[in-house]
Amino acid sequence: MLFAKKALVACVAKAFLIGFVVLSLIKRIVESKKSTTQFTIWWIVGTTAWGITTIMLLVWWFNKT
Repeated sequence: MLFAKKALVACVAKAFLIGFVVLSLIKRIVESKKSTTQFTIWWIVGTTAWGITTIMLLVWWFNKT
């Protein structure tokens, strides 16, 4: 059981880091190019999806323990 908890924490940490990297890349693209509505919308969508996914994983993890 302890191994499963450690594996889940590692999975959540990886998902958080991957999401952070993706959002950083999107932000660089938006800042380097002329700020358009399409890039802004994708940045908002990415941020929202990243936040919701992270929250869902954390809630699921705490409910499982």
